[in-house]
Amino acid sequence: MASLALATFALCWYHLCTAQTFSDNILVASNNGIIYTIHFWEDGLQYSLSEVNRHAGCGTNPTWLTLESDRLWCLDEGLLSGQASINRFAVSPDGSLTRREGLNISAGPVQSVEIDNGRGLAIACYGGDPPVQGGITTLATTINGSIEGGKFLVLPPLESPGPEPAQTVARPHGIFLDPSDRFLVVPDLGADMIRVFSMQNGSGSIQLENQAKMLAGSGPRHAAFWTHNNATDRLGPAYLYVVSEFVSTITVFRAVYSSTSLALEYTGQTLSTLGNYSNATAVAAAAEIAISPDNRFLIVSNRNDTSFASPSSDSLAVFKICQSDGSLEFQQLARAGGNWPRHFDLSPDGRRMVVALQRDSKIVVLARDIQTGSIGNIIATMDIDSTDADGKEAGLNAAIWMRTPQA
Repeated sequence: MASLALATFALCWYHLCTAQTFSDNILVASNNGIIYTIHFWEDGLQYSLSEVNRHAGCGTNPTWLTLESDRLWCLDEGLLSGQASINRFAVSPDGSLTRREGLNISAGPVQSVEIDNGRGLAIACYGGDPPVQGGITTLATTINGSIEGGKFLVLPPLESPGPEPAQTVARPHGIFLDPSDRFLVVPDLGADMIRVFSMQNGSGSIQLENQAKMLAGSGPRHAAFWTHNNATDRLGPAYLYVVSEFVSTITVFRAVYSSTSLALEYTGQTLSTLGNYSNATAVAAAAEIAISPDNRFLIVSNRNDTSFASPSSDSLAVFKICQSDGSLEFQQLARAGGNWPRHFDLSPDGRRMVVALQRDSKIVVLARDIQTGSIGNIIATMDIDSTDADGKEAGLNAAIWMRTPQA
């Protein structure tokens, strides 16, 4: 008994003395027009969340946050004001924001990515009520991020409407830079199409090169590229995983490069984002997709599937990526921590996930096993004030991590 007690004491002493302390800032976009900076504190098995800053400089409906170093881009979809915009903020180490500039843009921006080694920004614009077509906005920026000018490429009208009510016009819902940094891949939810654009570095011009047709009525929303950790050739092999909102599936494409173009070849694999629990597919609406920092797992969020009860919760699906051919194997359906997980983000070390629960107006931080890829329990949660001018809970759209190790 004495030896057991000594061993237990030694184990506890080791944990307390070796456990790292981290101070993480989480940026949250609320649909009431406010960007919140939330402090996540972790010390061993102790966790807390607290608000440290808020900024109302991103219009009426902040939709998407793109953070690069100390520069934050915030998209305002402009649903309430009728005028969308892109806004640039400087981010201090403590997470406070200073608005540097903004530019009015059109057609409902929903996702952005920096291009041309940080000298430009590409934005997927969802479009508006018909006949407002969606399109792609490209901005040229200076070395410090200041906007120099922009262009808007309208996507062509549909030959015929799709089976879903939203599929009457082209609706880009995401935009992604390929592994070679030469092409933009755009899931078009309205056209059931994945469009590939080439970029002319430094000019802000893009040109349609290829497109891959998706299942009618599937509604491709977001995507993620994957290349093998040991790949030495940036042009391949590479795979693209596309999550479709209306049918809650993941479709796997192989990226095929030539000297001047990128084509997408369907591998034959399409999986339910609910894994083996597909009874809720008809009402589920898949949303976000991301690859773990160690490049071994794929995670997707499901809205409105209510796969878990007591308490009710939507889900997060985990898939293992086969390192030989990029195929996926379902591994886990985990609790999202609440309702309508529109967006999530993995911490840089992969041990934590923050989930923005849009309709619950709260964020949750989940534990994650980096060895197995499995998502665990809630370790911290916080209600976020998303009350709009009419006194209604407008909900949350995005949450992303910042991490600062403490001495």
